Order: sequence, then C-alpha cells, then structure tokens
Amino acid sequence: MNLKHLTEVAGFALVAASLAYLGREILVYHDSLSLHSLPVAIWTRLAALGFVYGAAMLFLAEQWHRIIGLFGEEPRRRTWPSYTSTLVARYLPGNVFHIVGRMAWLRRGGLSDSALLRSSALELALTPVAAGILLLPFLPFLPQPIPIISFVIAAFILIAVAAHPRLRSLAFSWLPRLAPALIFGLAFMAVLAGVFVAVANAVSPVAPQSAVAVALGAWLAGYATPGAPGGIGVREATIVVLLSQTISPESAVLVALLFRGVTIVGDVVCFLLGTAARKAVR
Repeated sequence: MNLKHLTEVAGFALVAASLAYLGREILVYHDSLSLHSLPVAIWTRLAALGFVYGAAMLFLAEQWHRIIGLFGEEPRRRTWPSYTSTLVARYLPGNVFHIVGRMAWLRRGGLSDSALLRSSALELALTPVAAGILLLPFLPFLPQPIPIISFVIAAFILIAVAAHPRLRSLAFSWLPRLAPALIFGLAFMAVLAGVFVAVANAVSPVAPQSAVAVALGAWLAGYATPGAPGGIGVREATIVVLLSQTISPESAVLVALLFRGVTIVGDVVCFLLGTAARKAVR
C-alpha cells in the first residue's frame, strides 16, 4: 500500500471514528437535546447567518480568481462560476471532486492543464494558511496542550523555511504575489468565525475569543482530513471536544449540528448566487 492509499485509509478511519463519537454524544445527550426548543427568532437568525456565510464564500471565489490570475488571464465570468457551481461536489460525490470540477470548468480556456493543477494546489495550500494566520492570536484560548504543539509546529516551519536557501527565496518571491489572494481568504475566515460565535451564543453564552479559536481549529481539522466531504464528522467532533471545555456537552453537540446546518445553507446560497450572476452576465 503506497502513501496515498495509506493517507486515504487513515482519513476515512478518522471520519468514521469522528462520526461514531458524534453519534455516541447525540445518543448520550438525546434527552437533554430534545429539551432545547429554540424559539422561532433563533431559527430566523440561523437562516440569516446561513445567507451571510454563503455570501462570504464569494471571498473564496475571488481568492480563486486571484490565484488563477498568477498563471494566466481568465475573466471573473468564468472563474467565479467555476468555484460557486461546483460546491455541491464536495458532498456528492465528495472529497476533492469540487476541485476537479473547477479544473474541468476552466479547461479550453486561457490556462494549460499544468497551470490549472498548480492553481488548484496553491488554492488548497493558501486557504488553510489564512485560517492558521487568523487562529494564531486565539491559540491561547484552546485547551492545553494544543497551543504549545501549534506554536512548536509553526516555529519549526518558519525555521525550516528560513534555513533553506531555496525555500527562503521562494517565500520572498511568492509572498507579495500571494498577498492579494490571501486577504480574501482571511476575510472569509473572519466571517466564518463570526458566524460560529453567533451560532454558539444562540445556544449558550460563550466567550467570543474561545468560540473563534474553536471555529478555526475545527475548520482546519476537517479540511486536513482526507476523505471527509466538507470536513463532515471531523469538524463536528472537534467542535464538541473543544467547546465542551467551556459549555455543557449537550450544548456543544447542538452547536456543532446547527453550525453544520448553517454552512450547508451557505453552500446552497453561494451556489445560487453564482448561478444568478452567471445568468446575469449571459
């Protein structure tokens, strides 16, 4: 078994374990969860948050457009729909098919297949970098030893880049070029964190700084897991584990489930906005 297959198997195993853990938590706190009857005003607020999240995903569409622009000319009337119209593929059939869909959408345009591959690889790396940058000041609000481990990993990466001449040269040459795209990634992550803070506080009072740390940490965990469509299972399990340090476990489970619902609504909203914009351009 090669490294790729081993990684996929490990990813699927982690997804299965996360879903099993989440299912167990739901069963354990089923009675408590059934007592959480949210008022209509809260559901209306959650629906509005789903729309906000979906609109914010257009920041990621612009980030994708800026990355494409590093390798060739493509108009937004092609790059934005290539992002918004393929979102559903992250759930069905799942995993990386939305990335393949974007590349297929932009074929026979101004970019070669190798340029599209490089653009996709760069986008895959840049989005979690944005989340990591935003998470750094909030790391102390995560339970130990996560902050210590994270700081050690970040320091190791920085030292490795600084010590290796070629990596250092690449970093200095690419950072200014990536900055415009990275800004849009940071904007999306800021909205994602804000939406999570609002969802969490609709269930139980949570310190904003702790909620932001949990939101970004859980997003990164789901993103980094191979075989987790949209981070499903892993993200929710991470939210429950981390958020249970500050609120009751049943409230943490409810927050995880509601946030997943909000993000799914957001994906649909982004898809519809992209479709409407494409028709308007036509």
